[in-house]
Amino acid sequence: MAGVQMGFEEGLAKTPFLAAVDEAYCDYCGECLKTCLGCGACIPVCEEGAISLVPRTHHRRPPKNEGRMFARILWERRRIGPFISERIRRTLRRVRR
Repeated sequence: MAGVQMGFEEGLAKTPFLAAVDEAYCDYCGECLKTCLGCGACIPVCEEGAISLVPRTHHRRPPKNEGRMFARILWERRRIGPFISERIRRTLRRVRR
């Protein structure tokens, strides 16, 4: 919930699912809002059975390791250029030795 409060509508840790509320069954009690987003914890607290999880349309798989995670972060922040050029410099230094 901290991510939502900070302005990230989909949360910080994006799951492959989103909660879908069937308005025909929802009585707007608010119990689901007290649980986590996208994790499915809202389903058992809904006494009306109005919530289900649906797959996200553009879900990206999490990176396989830390290196790929940081590379993705740099790419998204458009800071990958300096990272790549520094890697090339380091590699060239090793080759010259």
